[in-house]
Amino acid sequence: MIHATTHLQTIRNHWDDLTDALDTPTYVTWPPSGLATYLRQLEESCRTPEQREARTAAAVAERLDRHDDAPGARPTPISIDVLDAIRTVEIALLGLADRIAADVQRAPAARTRSAGPGDEIGLRLATAAVADAADKRRWRFTGTRTVPEAVIWLQARLAGESGPFSALSDAHQRHIGRIAAAAAERVERTLGLLRRAAPIDRPCPHCRGKLAMHGADGEPPVITCDDCGRSWSLTPPTAA
Repeated sequence: MIHATTHLQTIRNHWDDLTDALDTPTYVTWPPSGLATYLRQLEESCRTPEQREARTAAAVAERLDRHDDAPGARPTPISIDVLDAIRTVEIALLGLADRIAADVQRAPAARTRSAGPGDEIGLRLATAAVADAADKRRWRFTGTRTVPEAVIWLQARLAGESGPFSALSDAHQRHIGRIAAAAAERVERTLGLLRRAAPIDRPCPHCRGKLAMHGADGEPPVITCDDCGRSWSLTPPTAA
């Protein structure tokens, strides 16, 4: 099992990428919305050279008759999907830090006496109480909190770093692991870093076996046949 710290580091490494992706156009559906284009590529790869040449000539002739503003495939902005992922991960990670802090973070030291003139002990106790409350290692339940701050704080708790905290229990560590794994998967999936597979409702052109498309991780999609083992590397459809 991957340790929770690794999942948290994945979120930390890609958080800026996720926020930057709010304005980045990309394809968001899987299988991709241009599946028909991929399947045409598959069919083309199975044709003879003479058949390919004839189809290419026909396509060129058709293209010459089209206007520049003719309809065609276009990238789809994913800002809504990215925004939804950002909000989901924020709620999950900040809520996780709140819950863990409520269990393991010691309350700030109380002022046990008022410091009057010349009361050095009282002054030291008051100063120590103020410093304890302001300890930067504490998790803040209010104010501006960010996902990177929550990740760093949770990693410090998993590492057992010193501070006004008790040690995490096994249950705490498992809970952090579950939430961190789900959040990291959401970040990677939204950014297209996870390779996925989807069945294709069309038989293999060679053996009539079952086809599946593999991709969604930024690499060119690949169609494979489960029966004969053939595979085809395809290129993403481009705007017309």
